[in-house]
Amino acid sequence: MHTETITSVNEPIFAGTDVALASIVMNPNQTWPTELLDSFDHAVAVVDSANTVVYANREARRLLDIGPLGTPVQACPAAAAIAARVRARAEPTHDLEVLPTAGKAWRGHAWPMFGGAIAFAIREQAKLERVEILEADLGIGRRDAQLALDVTDGNSNKSIADDIRIPLGTVATRLSRLYRRIGVQNRAELAALVTSKLDSAGRA
Repeated sequence: MHTETITSVNEPIFAGTDVALASIVMNPNQTWPTELLDSFDHAVAVVDSANTVVYANREARRLLDIGPLGTPVQACPAAAAIAARVRARAEPTHDLEVLPTAGKAWRGHAWPMFGGAIAFAIREQAKLERVEILEADLGIGRRDAQLALDVTDGNSNKSIADDIRIPLGTVATRLSRLYRRIGVQNRAELAALVTSKLDSAGRA
């Protein structure tokens, strides 16, 4: 059993997400929407009018354990709960929180599409909270906060670059700027600072 509640999350919806998803629904053979959506750190998926998963990006497959395309959405309880919520409201839901009775919680956005399909973009609650803590405590933007978390979690520059599909050199450049901005010299100092902030907030 799942419950879904709407909360004031104030998470900005992604520019171009709806266009990319519509392109996938209209022409599944196009590659650019998949490349765009696979770069997101949110789980993005489309469920058609028959409640079948017709698209799931890399994060949706990982975070929600969504099976191969064509899988009934009921096979993924979290995705099924989101689909039911959006169909019931029949309008975009920009502040969606899905709270399973057991396991993880997710927050994000969902909206109806043409032909009875629905789409959603969500993140794991705990991960989102850690990003928000760093944004507030370090005075940095969301991308820098996520980068700081990636480093603290032990991800290499190559792993980060591969995950968000940016050049390896761009990761190094962004890290250098982040070091200067928050007054650290290297990865170890960054990780120590982030861990301290999260410990203080009880989210390490």
